[in-house]
Amino acid sequence: MYKLAIFDFLTVLVMIFLFDFPRKMVVQFCSCKLAQLWGQQEFQVPSNVLDLIYGQTVCWIGTFYCPLLPLLNTVKFFIIFYLKKMTLLKNCCPAKRTFRASSSNFFFLLVLLLGLALSWVPILYSIFTLTPSKACGPFRGQSRIWDTIPNAVEPLPQVAREFLYFIGSQAFMVPIFVVLCILISYLVALANSYGQLVKELKTYVQMEGRDKHFLVKQIRELSEAHEKRHRAEHGEGNFTHLIANPF
Repeated sequence: MYKLAIFDFLTVLVMIFLFDFPRKMVVQFCSCKLAQLWGQQEFQVPSNVLDLIYGQTVCWIGTFYCPLLPLLNTVKFFIIFYLKKMTLLKNCCPAKRTFRASSSNFFFLLVLLLGLALSWVPILYSIFTLTPSKACGPFRGQSRIWDTIPNAVEPLPQVAREFLYFIGSQAFMVPIFVVLCILISYLVALANSYGQLVKELKTYVQMEGRDKHFLVKQIRELSEAHEKRHRAEHGEGNFTHLIANPF
């Protein structure tokens, strides 16, 4: 896992310094049609977000086996952030297609959740199935990693032991799972109702805008008609006065 994290970091460095920066220099200082057709690189938000999700998934998988991996991953992301900022400001041009965060947030969260679920598969398999190393490690001498937990619970007092066994039993987990499902269903229904309310409010605002535009148009037309009538009456009165009193 350390190798995967370091290799991912080196890949980012190679892409920035050996691909993005030379491409910027070629496009800027070379006037040939091929270079101009190649064009300046666009900063793609989705691909960079997926790269972050990949790095986070590697960190989740390797944390159980490599305790210092989260620290290494934090330093890596800290450096990558400023490198990406530099390449965004210096080497990239604005994307032709505008990134819509509202339509992509759900997809990114779904991919992140999928990465979290996949990261649990090898960890759970190692905990419940594989035999630990007999030469080194905190679990040596055990047939499985999971056996460490019952061995740690046995010396506890009876009340604490029964309480922990009850938390790990189906009598506790099944009701908790049902309550969580009900809570999630309620939150989903609440979010849908809020979404419908937002749509209705948007429609109401649009109707209010059209009504205001219509009222402004009517006021303008009435004002112009009143001004024309006032000018006509004023002009006719002056003409009658001139006929009656020519001198």
